Amino acid sequence: MAEVARAPDAATNTAISTDKAVTTAKAALSYGIDWNVGRHELVSGMLGLGASGIVMPIPGSTRCVKAVMPWHTGFLRDLQCRHLRREIEVYRHLHTVGVVGAADPSTNTRHPRFCQMFAASDDGRDNVSLTLEYLPNWTVDEYLRGYSHHQSLGSKKGTFTRRRHDTIPMRQRARWALEAADGLAQLHAHGVIHADLKPLNMALDAGLGLRIIDLAGCALLAQNKPPLCLESTRFFLPRSMKAADNYSVTTDLFALGSSLYQIVTGYQPYDDLSDDEVEARYSRHEFPDLAPPAPTVALFEDDTTRVDDVGGVGIGGVRASTGRLLFADIMQACWLCEVPSAAAVLEALLREVRSEFSDDDLRFIQEASGIPLDVEGQSETVTH
Repeated sequence: MAEVARAPDAATNTAISTDKAVTTAKAALSYGIDWNVGRHELVSGMLGLGASGIVMPIPGSTRCVKAVMPWHTGFLRDLQCRHLRREIEVYRHLHTVGVVGAADPSTNTRHPRFCQMFAASDDGRDNVSLTLEYLPNWTVDEYLRGYSHHQSLGSKKGTFTRRRHDTIPMRQRARWALEAADGLAQLHAHGVIHADLKPLNMALDAGLGLRIIDLAGCALLAQNKPPLCLESTRFFLPRSMKAADNYSVTTDLFALGSSLYQIVTGYQPYDDLSDDEVEARYSRHEFPDLAPPAPTVALFEDDTTRVDDVGGVGIGGVRASTGRLLFADIMQACWLCEVPSAAAVLEALLREVRSEFSDDDLRFIQEASGIPLDVEGQSETVTH
C-alpha cells in the first residue's frame, strides 16, 4: 500500500471532544476527497471498507477519514451511522481514561496499541465520520497474505486467495502476538469488549507495530451497551445467541486464540474448510492441529537463525523442544475457555518468548514493541 503524502491538513487538527460537541459533517467530509465519483473509483482509492464504513486517505495528509459509504441509503446508511457513532464513543471513552491521548501528537500519551482519533463529525442525521491516523502497512491479515483486500477485488466476489507471506521472521510474529494481547488487555481493563477481534482488525503502523482497530462494534460495559457486531466464524466461540450477555472477556479471548494461530501459521484456523464445517468442529471442541509435521523446506527466510541452545523456534513456527506450534498451549487455553484474562495471556506469552528466542531476538522484540523482556543491550538488527 502506497504511503499517503506527508503534511497534515490544518482542517484535521480538531481536538477530540470529550463532551457531545462535534464538528459539522460538511467540514469532516471535505478534506479534498471527491465523494461523488463513481463507486468503482472510490473503492479503488480506499484503504478499506466493511460493515461500519469506508476508510479513505486524506490527500496531502498522514491521516484518513472513516465515513458512511456514499452509495448506502435507508437502513444500511442508518446502520453504518450507528456503528460509527459507537466507534466515536469508544475512542472518547478511551481518551477519558487516558488510553488514547489528546489530539496533539506531541503529548505522546497515546497507548501504542491503538490509533489516534483526531476529529469526529456527526450531523445528527445520516452523516457521521472520524478522522484517524493513517497506518501504511495494511492489516495483519493482509500483511500475512502478502496483499490487501482491495487488491483482491478483481475477482468476482473479491475473496482472498489462500496463501501466506513466507518471509516474515518468527520474532516479528512473536512481537505481534505480544502486542495483540497487550492491546486487548488494555480494552478489557477499561470495560471495552471488542467483539470482532481478528488480524483483519489489527493494523500495522510504519514500524510494523500492531494497533487494534475497528472499534465500531465494541461493547461498553460500564454504560451497559452491548456490542453491535459478532466475531466471524473462525474467531467465534460457539454459544447461545439467546442470552442477553452473549459477549464477554471469554468470547474476546477465544478470538485472541484464533488470532494467535493465524499470526504464527499465516493461515486462519481451518482456512481451507467451509464456515459450516468450522462451526460444527468448534461445537465439538475440535480445533486445528497444534503439532503439525515440520515442513521439509524453510517457510521463513531466516528460520535457521532462530534455533538456539534453549530449543528455539524452527521451521514453520514449530518449537524444537516440543514439536508443537509456538504458543500452542496458550491458543488451546483460549479455545477451551481456560484462561482468565488477556493480561494472563500476555504473561504466558512473555514466558514462552523468553524461553524460546535468542537474546538478540529478545532485544529486537523488546525494542520494537516497548514491552519489557528483561534483556539488556541493543539488538544487532533493528530492521523489521
